[in-house]
Amino acid sequence: MLKIKIITKNKIVETDLEAKNITIPTPLGPAGVLNDHDNMVLLMDLGISYVECANEKRKYLIKKGVCKILDNNVTLLCDSCEIQKEIDLKQAIEDKEKFQKIVDKMNIKKDEYQESYQKLEEAKLKIMMFEK
Repeated sequence: MLKIKIITKNKIVETDLEAKNITIPTPLGPAGVLNDHDNMVLLMDLGISYVECANEKRKYLIKKGVCKILDNNVTLLCDSCEIQKEIDLKQAIEDKEKFQKIVDKMNIKKDEYQESYQKLEEAKLKIMMFEK
């Protein structure tokens, strides 16, 4: 079994969570970690981390950070992490529509586009947190 810790700048989200596996969002796509995985450090990107425990599956919305895998202990040091009950689904849907309109504009500044695109992706991920 893996032991999962999830820590942000402001809070400890999980400590000693036992899991069969975890999927971590990385800049190159999702990375799966199973028992007896090689020791390593991974960069994390904005995305959903899926954790399969013995009796349930959990989701965590990760906003960048670093993952350390060492002797079946997986530590996620995140800029931010949200669980489903912390997310306002109605607000996420509104944000998705708002930022989609901004991203779809033809004549906007590069910085405004990048910021809006990032917020659009975050809103989409928040909505995905409610999917089965």
